[in-house]
Amino acid sequence: MKNEETNANKALEQTKKDGKNKYYREKITKTSVTSGMKMGMKEMLGMLLFDLQNEFFKEMKYYFNNFKEFNKNKVKWAELKLCIGRIKEKVLNKAKEYLVGFSTGFISGFLGNILTIILNTFKITYKRTVKLIGETFNGIV
Repeated sequence: MKNEETNANKALEQTKKDGKNKYYREKITKTSVTSGMKMGMKEMLGMLLFDLQNEFFKEMKYYFNNFKEFNKNKVKWAELKLCIGRIKEKVLNKAKEYLVGFSTGFISGFLGNILTIILNTFKITYKRTVKLIGETFNGIV
C-alpha cells in the first residue's frame, strides 16, 4: 500500500507539474502575441499618421500657395483631387516601411511581454518597476 501511495503521489505531482507548464506556455504565448500585436499596430499607425500628416501639409501648402492661380472652381477642385492623389500615392509607396515597423513593434512587444513575465515569475521587483523595464526594453528594441 505504501508503495502504491508513493507511485500515486509521484504521478499526481508529475501531472500537476505538466499541467502547470502547459498553462504557462499557453498563457505566455497568448499574452505575448497579443502584446506584440498591440505594439506592432501602435508602431505602424504612428508611422502612417506621421507620413499622412507630413504629406498632407506639404500638398496643402502647395495648393494654397497656388490657389489664386486656379481661376475656376472646376480647376480648384481638380487640383485638390490631384493633391489628394499625390498624398495617397506617397503614403502607399511606403507600405513596406509600415510592415517593417509593424514587425519591429511586434517583436518588441512580444519580447517585452516575455521579459515582464519572467520578472514577475521571480517576483523580484514591483509591478511598476517591471513595467518600466518592459517599456525600456520595447524602446531599445
